[in-house]
Amino acid sequence: MDAQQESAVIQLIRLIHNMENQFNQFLAQNLNKYVEVVDPTNKYQCFDLVIAWTDFLKIPRSFPFVYAYEIYTKYGDAQKKYFDRIYNSPDAVAQCGDIIVWSSYYNGGAGHTAICKK
Repeated sequence: MDAQQESAVIQLIRLIHNMENQFNQFLAQNLNKYVEVVDPTNKYQCFDLVIAWTDFLKIPRSFPFVYAYEIYTKYGDAQKKYFDRIYNSPDAVAQCGDIIVWSSYYNGGAGHTAICKK
């Protein structure tokens, strides 16, 4: 894995209007709450929050993966329908609602994922 892939960003396609308003609604519903939507045997993971975000946007589940870093590394046709993959660079500044993905070098091999607030 090269340096660009180590800290990668996936962003939602910009066709979704009022992303900041939608994110604020999602945040208000989920702030200070545990979110579980993927695997109840491994509760309250970062992946759950990202899937809850895409569910909130009514995007069909496009991340049938086990680990967070796979959102980036296994990006394929199913994800291209709803997301643009953006390589980490000085110009790749995450925007509100973007899904940020850390590589498998982070968090004991699972990576990490989050939703950009601002």
